[in-house]
Amino acid sequence: MTTERRADLVLPAVLGDLAGNASPDYLDDVLVATARMRQHRASAAFQRWLPTVDSTGASELGPRLPWRGLAVALVIIALLVAGLVLVAGAASRKLAPPFGLAEPGLVAFVSGDDIVATMPDGTSRRALVTGDGVQWGLEWSRRGDRFSYWSAPTTDDPASLWVADRDGSNQHRITAEPVSGVPDLLPDVSWSPDDRQLAFSNAGVLYVANADGTGLHPVGDQTHARGGPVWSPDGSLIAYTGQPLNDPDFNTSLWAITPDGLTDTLVIPAEGGTEIGANSNPSWSPDSRSLLTHTGDGISPTSISIARRDAAGEWSNAHIVEGGPTGNYLPAWSTTGLQFTFLRYVDGSDPEEFVVMVADADAKNVHSLSDRHVWLSTPCWSPNDRFVRAAADGTVVLFPLDGSAPVDIARLGDVPSAGCYVQRRAP
Repeated sequence: MTTERRADLVLPAVLGDLAGNASPDYLDDVLVATARMRQHRASAAFQRWLPTVDSTGASELGPRLPWRGLAVALVIIALLVAGLVLVAGAASRKLAPPFGLAEPGLVAFVSGDDIVATMPDGTSRRALVTGDGVQWGLEWSRRGDRFSYWSAPTTDDPASLWVADRDGSNQHRITAEPVSGVPDLLPDVSWSPDDRQLAFSNAGVLYVANADGTGLHPVGDQTHARGGPVWSPDGSLIAYTGQPLNDPDFNTSLWAITPDGLTDTLVIPAEGGTEIGANSNPSWSPDSRSLLTHTGDGISPTSISIARRDAAGEWSNAHIVEGGPTGNYLPAWSTTGLQFTFLRYVDGSDPEEFVVMVADADAKNVHSLSDRHVWLSTPCWSPNDRFVRAAADGTVVLFPLDGSAPVDIARLGDVPSAGCYVQRRAP
């Protein structure tokens, strides 16, 4: 890694060399180099304000400083300008804190076979990942400076996990071999709290890899299948959906495993089989003490459940939102942990129409943010907790918490664009 030389550390030493009557020993080298540089239009304009000097060194304004003095002054000005540029560049590269409230940055989504992004108001549309094949499942790193995504030749082919910088540059592949069974509705990948590693699953095996593509290794034994990992904010556990090996009845349960794979704990057991999608896509509370997920014992989940971990590490669980005649899906904690959101199936509607719901952390004050129908795709909070992102009718929709009208920001085509695609940005 290249170490950047900060202007506020380098400039004092340089200016110290330039102080006094003596010229620094590198000044002649600077003068030789600058003599070969073409004069910028702005510096030419600046020169017109300087007194003219004839061949004898005399000036219209009287005796001049030696030419070396003028050169020293110009070097100081150049260094000061360079320092300002470095400071401005450092400010532009400032990262958001990995947790807690932050400003919302880019909102990314799938358009056609590519990943594009806009600002939250729909402006500044830009392409992040394009090219051959299909790309989906973007997941921003905790600090918002990078993102992961899946790429495959076609939607029917195994995929590869990639990481890129926030503008889509510096793309590099994490998985040497294609990954099978990557869902198009869930990212199925999670960043570690320090953004140094990623967790994902492949054919029922949980893997962890370094974000630079090294160190890929499985986590846990092969006692059951593991999928949909989600790293806890404190880094101590990875929650995932477990299922017995070769299980035909979808007996899915929620588990938590330590990153070294040595401790694997059942958090929420299966409720009766045929639980398609139950105990999946769990959401950690900011303090890493609670998990939200959807549960049920029928063909589809009906309830929102919470699992709580006590000081001794023991888990307990309970329903906090009962389903009633309709199902509830994909709960997600807010950034502060004071509220959570989830999707509720609209009874009697098209099977893929839902409304965005919000509740306080204690499951009180349950209400919908709008009567606008959305697709079954992961809702998520903006980093400042001011709106919830969802997808509807081929459009990214932002639902403000203040009750104002939802905001459509982009057309997606026919792709649901699941996942929490709102970047965290430094204030």
